[in-house]
Amino acid sequence: MQCGDLDLESFDGVRTEHEVRRWAAVAADTVAMPRLDAGRHPDDPKLSALNGESSIHSGEFRRWWPDHRVHRRTTGTKGYRHPLVGELAVTYQALQPAGDPEQTLFVCTTEPDSPSQTSLRLLAQWNGPDRSRGPAGKF
Repeated sequence: MQCGDLDLESFDGVRTEHEVRRWAAVAADTVAMPRLDAGRHPDDPKLSALNGESSIHSGEFRRWWPDHRVHRRTTGTKGYRHPLVGELAVTYQALQPAGDPEQTLFVCTTEPDSPSQTSLRLLAQWNGPDRSRGPAGKF
């Protein structure tokens, strides 16, 4: 689960709609974020390829990209539905190191003594599949 942004490469809608509350608004903002980068790097072939692939594989992306919205995440709250602990509310703040606008660090927190904090602590203690072997026990 990511705190800051949805990943355009996994912009599939079906899985995400079940995990992220307010999915349509979050997804529309996610489509608007590459516009900021496209303005700073208009000739970036990787960004062009990512946007092209997203357009091919996502009807939502194709519908929202022509809106020409530009969005930059700075602060906010994301809501998630986790399959083990249910609803989570995570507050985030985006920080950029001085002099390096290409890097962003997202700091994520929950409200103290909230159900979300309790759920995250429970997940941190969960003893699921051996994580040292990667997903599904593979290296």
